[in-house]
Amino acid sequence: YRIQWANPAARAAGRAPRAEQQGEAVADPPALPEAERAVVGETLETGRSSATELALPDGTSWMIHTSPVRGAASGVDGAVVLSLDITKIRWAEDALRNAHSAVLTARDEERRRLAMDLHDSIAQTLAALHIDMHLGLGSQGLTQDQHEFLLGLAGRAKGLLQEIRQVCYDLY
Repeated sequence: YRIQWANPAARAAGRAPRAEQQGEAVADPPALPEAERAVVGETLETGRSSATELALPDGTSWMIHTSPVRGAASGVDGAVVLSLDITKIRWAEDALRNAHSAVLTARDEERRRLAMDLHDSIAQTLAALHIDMHLGLGSQGLTQDQHEFLLGLAGRAKGLLQEIRQVCYDLY
C-alpha cells in the first residue's frame, strides 16, 4: 500500500496521524494515475471521503480510499489518499470461483454417471425380474399360496423399480 497527499497544503496542515505523515508528498493531483486522479478530484471538490476500486489498464486492481484534509477556514486544503494493490486478492477470488465451478461441474457429472449406472444395471435387472415373475404367474401347477406370494413379489419389484427410476430422475 501507499499513503500519499494530494497536495503540499494538506501535508502542511498536519492533521493526519504521524504514521500517515510519512507518506509520499505529491505536488499536485495530476501526478497521480488518471483514474486515481479522478477519485482524488472528487474528494477535493465535494469534501467527502470515498472508497473506490479501480481496475487499471496494466491489469492491476487498486482499492483507493480518499479523505479530505480541512484547513482552518473549514475549506478543503487537500486529501489523504490510501492506495492498496488488491490484484492478488482479485486473482485469488477468481481462482476460488473457478475451483467452485469445477467442483459443481464434477458433482453434476458424477450424479449423471450414477443415474445412468443405476438405470442401466439395477433398474434393468428389476424390470426383467418383474417380467419373469409375471411370466411365472401363468405357470401351471402353482398353489394358491405360491401364486399370491409370487404376485406380492412382482408388486414389490415393480414398486422398487419405480423408486429406482425416481432416484435416477432426481439425480439426473
